[in-house]
Amino acid sequence: MTQPTASNTLALSLTPMDPGVPAIVDDSFRAAVKATRAGGDGTQAYFDSLNSTANFWNLLGSGAITLSPGEDPAGRPIMMAGDGNIDLRVQAVPAHDSAQPERIGILTITTREVKGTGVSHLMTAGILVHNNPSSLTIDDDAFTTLLPALYENAGNALVALADTFAQNSQVESPDVDAETLASKALFTAGTKAIGLAAALAEWGLEFTVVTWGDMIGEALGVGVLMAIPLLIEFLGHTMRHSLVVDNLTSTPVRWKLTTVHGESEVTPVDAPIPGQRTLPDPLAAGASLTVSSQLRLLHVNATRLSSIGCVLELMPEGGATANVLVNIPWAGKNVIWAGASTDSAEHIWQSHADGPETPLTTTATAGENSVTVTVNRLQGDRDGAYFYCSSIVIAPR
Repeated sequence: MTQPTASNTLALSLTPMDPGVPAIVDDSFRAAVKATRAGGDGTQAYFDSLNSTANFWNLLGSGAITLSPGEDPAGRPIMMAGDGNIDLRVQAVPAHDSAQPERIGILTITTREVKGTGVSHLMTAGILVHNNPSSLTIDDDAFTTLLPALYENAGNALVALADTFAQNSQVESPDVDAETLASKALFTAGTKAIGLAAALAEWGLEFTVVTWGDMIGEALGVGVLMAIPLLIEFLGHTMRHSLVVDNLTSTPVRWKLTTVHGESEVTPVDAPIPGQRTLPDPLAAGASLTVSSQLRLLHVNATRLSSIGCVLELMPEGGATANVLVNIPWAGKNVIWAGASTDSAEHIWQSHADGPETPLTTTATAGENSVTVTVNRLQGDRDGAYFYCSSIVIAPR
């Protein structure tokens, strides 16, 4: 097939409709957060559930499982994949907007955990048409004609993300710069030609080009979900500490991480954690859903005889600053601490890193919010591995 020219190429682009890849706030999400706030086994189960995605993304990236066509309950075409634990659904529906006439539809990518917590995550993108060579009116029938291109491209992007993050996570000295890897993966996906000559012949078109240039942040969110479980499985360090911040407030929360001991293995984008928000349901006209965002971090000990420790500053928009400390020493019991403090990270570490001995969960008040920090256990190994994990939940009081 010949390379298309500007006159016979219909270009589509995807642009974010909501930041990141938030969780859908439903009974499963609320139950999972309630359980992890209790610390101990509840926190361990929360992270086991999050980390179970590793096998799914490995299988997708390697080609062991593939996206296949299917239908949603309303009979609309979708693409889907699953490994018995994670269900992935890619769905595009026509959706026109008079305020944005170039938008012709919405693409959603949803993952749902079948086992464990049952939490679902959702990414949404507006589908925009550009360089329309014949000023075509993309009605619902024409949109259906474009679905194969959209689904093929989305599948290419997800496989490229899984493969790229796996290759960079499963090495001796990983350096996971999530933004760079997401950009690389989407560029790789974008270089694959999508052929629809037969389907689009009546329009005088040969190819449909789909670009993900505005979707780096969302791809990054998917990539971090892929990378951290892979790192946890692969790294041979004696101790590992995974941390998740759930923002249950209605405002964005800026954050600043100070690593005192150990090494941070994932470099996320320095952007606020969005607050909980209610959105129109992209797949159900007239309905709405609430979504909630989080931040994920991972530390390992620098040597087999060293500790892990960090201080995380949380700064809600228009609210009181809170700080959280986690100390995973090479010898002795783990320490967690939370408080409303404007002291430096160094001063907070010196004041609280050595205790007194803390329980598996502790909560502090910071203005109108509460901040809870947990740890799965205070010392010892689990199945021969020293994997520790902490939830931080910032929520209205």
